[in-house]
Amino acid sequence: MTEGDGGLDGKSAHREKGMIVVKQALLVVSCGTAVPTGRTDIALIEKALASETPGRDFFRAFTNPSVRQAMKDLGEQIPSLPEAFGELEKRRYRDVLLQPTHILYGYEYDKMMNTAKRYIGRFEKLTFGSPLLSDHSSLIALAEALARRHLGNSQCASVFFGHGSAHFANMVYPALQTALRLIGNEHSYVGTVKGWPGYEEVLRQLETGGYQEVRLVPLLLAAGGTTFQEMAGKGPESWQTKLKDAGFTVRPVLQGLGALPEVQQIYRTQLRQLIMQEGLKR
Repeated sequence: MTEGDGGLDGKSAHREKGMIVVKQALLVVSCGTAVPTGRTDIALIEKALASETPGRDFFRAFTNPSVRQAMKDLGEQIPSLPEAFGELEKRRYRDVLLQPTHILYGYEYDKMMNTAKRYIGRFEKLTFGSPLLSDHSSLIALAEALARRHLGNSQCASVFFGHGSAHFANMVYPALQTALRLIGNEHSYVGTVKGWPGYEEVLRQLETGGYQEVRLVPLLLAAGGTTFQEMAGKGPESWQTKLKDAGFTVRPVLQGLGALPEVQQIYRTQLRQLIMQEGLKR
């Protein structure tokens, strides 16, 4: 994967064997993380998306300013979304495909899109992709992937832990638990730290089910960071600590969704479908 190293002559198109070739870019936008394991998870998604668009130059942007500053302190400069768009304009790209790595529609996605829409009209073509869980087929695909990897049983339940939000898109989380049930997974539960279902709803289900063990699995793109600590940290308010105090043996999974080939494939499939629907060039 090469990052935005084409077209440095500042022209909007160049001639190749007598044909005019329009400069095209793939811009992958993430909230971001400075945690090394989390950066690896995001990089795997970026690589998967870039492989779907071999004819486009790759660019990235992180929307979280604290993460960008932390990365700058570590010696790596990652642009904000406006900075990335500015670079694309400077290099005279005419066809830009923006693909977010967000898991669901929510406040962070809305903020990202509010910024991105300001650039409509500044490129000949500006196309927006969807977050990971944007329709029923992606929801079922994720449920099947999680069930294959983390199949619970009558002794050990799998609890999939998400960030959660007051945004209406939070309904994706209970919908995911329903999807798990519909594919026959009776020992999996979905909970969130800042939305619904919350800890108390999940705990009641675990107690009713009579489980002895809990496998805590992050519904987070990247491993590490504050939300990851709220799931499996050593503090008194982490789910791992509270479930242990409630009498369960807890086994946390320290891997973000981005590391799973099945999740990478969902992103690739959605991007491929968008390219076909919009008649874009890869």
